[in-house]
Amino acid sequence: MPLPEVFELMIRTGASKAVVCDADQKLVGMLTLFDLLTAPTEAAPSPEELAAVPAM
Repeated sequence: MPLPEVFELMIRTGASKAVVCDADQKLVGMLTLFDLLTAPTEAAPSPEELAAVPAM
């Protein structure tokens, strides 16, 4: 399930945690509402992108 759908479901149901399973339904982790609220919204810059920033 895509993260936006997980977030919506958690908000709608009042859940603060969700289990994360692989394709075989084996538990691989937990996801919390805090994780979703504090996650970066954009991808982190690559080392090449950081190196391209001119120094002052």
